[in-house]
Amino acid sequence: MFKDDVLRYFKKKRLVAEALGISHVAVCAVESSYSQTSRNGTG
Repeated sequence: MFKDDVLRYFKKKRLVAEALGISHVAVCAVESSYSQTSRNGTG
């Protein structure tokens, strides 16, 4: 359930980012930083 919410959140973020013309690389950086936080057990 939580994972689905997270994926939905990132899909929204990606759509917003694309709409604003932000590069896909920036979105990937945010996703990777989130993944690192999860691995550390703080997410």
